Amino acid sequence: MTYALGAAVAVVIVVGSWLTLRSTAGDNAGYETKLVDRGAIERVVSASGGVNPLVTVQVGTQVSGQISVVDVDFNSPVKKGQRLALIDPQSFLSRVTQAESDLAGARTQVALQAANVARAQAQLLKERRALERAQSLAAKGFSSTATLDLQKATVASATADVAVARAQADNAKSVIAARQASLAQAKIDLSRTQIMSPIDGIVIERNVDKGQTVAASLQAPVLFKIAQDLSQIQINVQVDEADIGTVKAGQNVQFTVASFPQRDFRGGVSQVRVGGVSEQSVVTYTVVVAAPNRDQALMPGMTASVKIVTGRRDDVLRIPNEALRFRPPGAVQSTSDAPSG
Repeated sequence: MTYALGAAVAVVIVVGSWLTLRSTAGDNAGYETKLVDRGAIERVVSASGGVNPLVTVQVGTQVSGQISVVDVDFNSPVKKGQRLALIDPQSFLSRVTQAESDLAGARTQVALQAANVARAQAQLLKERRALERAQSLAAKGFSSTATLDLQKATVASATADVAVARAQADNAKSVIAARQASLAQAKIDLSRTQIMSPIDGIVIERNVDKGQTVAASLQAPVLFKIAQDLSQIQINVQVDEADIGTVKAGQNVQFTVASFPQRDFRGGVSQVRVGGVSEQSVVTYTVVVAAPNRDQALMPGMTASVKIVTGRRDDVLRIPNEALRFRPPGAVQSTSDAPSG
């Protein structure tokens, strides 16, 4: 009895609603129909991000000076070891020359100290022989004890002179090592006046001109930026925390850029970074999308509108989303449905 009564009430409500809508719409009521079909449906997460090269190298300088030559410009292809620019090498050449002169002087000092050691050793040998003669004469009574003691003191002094000469020779050798290190550093600094490319790639940024003075400090100034390979690019996409749980590495990605609005580019999720970024109480996570760029239509800095395919079902019944929404004629449009502007 209870079920029958409930069913009757439901029928009355449905019929009443239909009559109300019919009276409101009048003769202008119409219906838009679409066919239900079978096919694939996808669940996507939409976001945006900037196009970047896979590898970007910032080229700086480790020495200070004035730029005398700039060999490359924007978009110049470069090879590893190719010179990009030259800092005026004159002062560095002078340092190398000075270091070579200091090294030559140190080597001369080593030779001089070696001669001093030989002379001190010869003097010590002479004094030892004199001591032997004095001891022989004293034993026979032909020499006094005072003379013998004086000769012993002379031998001790000569022995000390040999030790001093050897110490001075060792010091001269250590000075040579220091001068060699200074010369090596001067040559290294001279080589660093040539700004070389560390990789094969293309110059995407140049921040220096001929005649400009650059100053090396704790943070080396960036003179050039080189993209290693623009046939592959990556997009750093910021995904809202509400959607990040469905995004996984390996998922397919479709994206477009404003320069080619009719062209669909494809790629894949290569990394989901676990560190979130909070800005104005909105938390987002960085998703790295890798994509081929064989024709190099995509350029660094472009903004990509990305759709990450987080789910897909094939051969299912498909109903348009519009069929799941209804607004009676004359109903007040909500703020969220109102057109912008």
